[in-house]
Amino acid sequence: MKFGKLGIIVLALLVLVAGCIKDKTTTQTRNLTPQEIYEKIENATEFGAIWNVTIIVNGTEFASGIGYSIFTGDDMRTFRESRGEKGLKWESYSYINWSNNQGELRVIMKVGNQSKKFSDKKNFNATIAKSMAYPKGELYLLLSKEANFGKSNHTTSCKDDTCIVSITREEGVPFKEMKGNVTIIKGKVKRVSLTAKTEKGEIEVLNIEFVYPEDPKWEELKRILKEKEAVFEGKQ
Repeated sequence: MKFGKLGIIVLALLVLVAGCIKDKTTTQTRNLTPQEIYEKIENATEFGAIWNVTIIVNGTEFASGIGYSIFTGDDMRTFRESRGEKGLKWESYSYINWSNNQGELRVIMKVGNQSKKFSDKKNFNATIAKSMAYPKGELYLLLSKEANFGKSNHTTSCKDDTCIVSITREEGVPFKEMKGNVTIIKGKVKRVSLTAKTEKGEIEVLNIEFVYPEDPKWEELKRILKEKEAVFEGKQ
């Protein structure tokens, strides 16, 4: 199975946010920084994530992906599905199950009419496991003060228990421009949406929903991950 240079880049992208002041009557704004949001995500001890990503090349959808995960500190499970939408058709399915400092990766790769399975086991700590539970690379570039961008600005608006932080970053690498919105409800990061553009015009669109144990979707997310794992175990 052969992949062009662009295909490899797309695969890397696919396989590769601060509380609010509550105002009782009107919308109130304060300066929530992207770095504060990034630290809130980094410091979360129990959460789930649901995301989708699209890669656009020359104005056409080139590849897309979805992901589901749950991280509890002692256990992490994540499923990712990616597919090429143009040219040579390919699909990739991966499932990582981590507990007791041991992670197991299972992959199914399909290119054209060929299919290949791969599995591996490695020991790694909770920090590494947590970084696999959501698209950390993109959030680092959008939110971290360490990300290399020439220009960066943000605005924050809050109403009741909900804050929205809008972020723009320019003159960066590998993305020359990133724009994103982060929704924070009752002090917890709930949604992130971003668009990133490269110098050559490729575009990545990413949407993430964070789920917590008290949310109704928590049990649904656990069920989805159990179903995805069953596929790799040959139960479906």
